[in-house]
Amino acid sequence: MRNKTIQIAKGIGIFLVVLTHAMIPSIRNENQIIYYIHKIVYMFHMPLFVMLSGYLYELNINKYKSIGKIEFIKAKFRFLMIPYLIFSVISYIGISICFYIPKLSQLLTYNGYESRDLFEAVIEILTTNNHIDAHLWFAYCLFGIFFISIILSDKLKSKIGLLILFILFIIRFIEYPLIIRKISYYLFYFTLGRVIIKRFLLDIKQKWKVLIYIGLFSVFSVVTILFESSDFILKLWIVRICTLVVAFSGAYIVIVFSNYLANFKIMDCFDNMGKYSFQIYLIHQPFIVSGIVGILHKFTDISIVILILVGTVCGIVIPIFITKVIELSNIRALKLTAGIK
Repeated sequence: MRNKTIQIAKGIGIFLVVLTHAMIPSIRNENQIIYYIHKIVYMFHMPLFVMLSGYLYELNINKYKSIGKIEFIKAKFRFLMIPYLIFSVISYIGISICFYIPKLSQLLTYNGYESRDLFEAVIEILTTNNHIDAHLWFAYCLFGIFFISIILSDKLKSKIGLLILFILFIIRFIEYPLIIRKISYYLFYFTLGRVIIKRFLLDIKQKWKVLIYIGLFSVFSVVTILFESSDFILKLWIVRICTLVVAFSGAYIVIVFSNYLANFKIMDCFDNMGKYSFQIYLIHQPFIVSGIVGILHKFTDISIVILILVGTVCGIVIPIFITKVIELSNIRALKLTAGIK
């Protein structure tokens, strides 16, 4: 049975992803409040998604084991890596074409984009280092996490396994290629999700715990920001520990909030967003959200709050519409491209 609380949590998570992507660099650089909101949300929204993926993986682990490791890996490759590769190629081609249009070229440069040659593009797609559409790393990373998790089975969620993953999470010594570093980092969150989300769902009615997690989230968010801007010698290690607390407490708060919202019919929109969260993730960047917000910000005087709202709404509604059209078309190649099962 589909867990509505988890589905709404995924909906809130993808909403936060699109919202932060609507806060494009040129806006963040101009507005300090937007900058800090972006930084705080970034500390927990992707760990939230990875932990939820870990919980759902654990929920279906017996089914995955029954189909066999090879078939499981093949299925995840089709669902995650094929969309990653296709959307990567689309992004590189689309942005490369935009560089030939003077005003769009200026806009791209203003927001930190650079043109690539073919060799650079291939290397960046394979490693995710300096990927021109940076947000696509998640699909690649999640495939790597699923691959390792099914191969090592339950060893990762043992006490020794979690300790090793925690050490990798803290030291993050692998600097190249970037995708390996991301997998080693988020594998800890994924395995943590396998272990703790079930406990979260049991604890959500205890109000005193909610207050504790809100307190932890607030305090450690502030501490992280303060230490990141300091020259303290141990700031790197402190920030990593603080980020873990923010991610952990933030995930709990979102799940509590999702459980509460599940009682209201009007919140079916978040349930629907959760259902299409992967397709929203794939399609919304860079041409819809960053494209719309970037162009309007550069060439109009619209308020940045309105710009962010417009970008967020478009980044959710348009991908859902495109996905539903693909579903109705029932064209296998298109469904494969969009990660539709």
